[in-house]
Amino acid sequence: MTIAQTLLRIRAFAAQPGWTKTRLAREAGLHDTRLRHMDDDGWNPTRRTIEALESVIPPDWQPGPGADTPTPSEAA
Repeated sequence: MTIAQTLLRIRAFAAQPGWTKTRLAREAGLHDTRLRHMDDDGWNPTRRTIEALESVIPPDWQPGPGADTPTPSEAA
């Protein structure tokens, strides 16, 4: 999985009903300000932040239809 795909997965998970950026951050053990720019194209989280967020998301969970697909330049 590319970084762009991982960020898409994190954003899509946070957009599910019942989830907020604050809840995702707290459950990942992060301060909610870490996710304040999460929806910006230029969001560039650290490896530690990505790993913490991924620890909350079930390993087999994938974005459903309609989730944005990374463009080839984003996926590289």
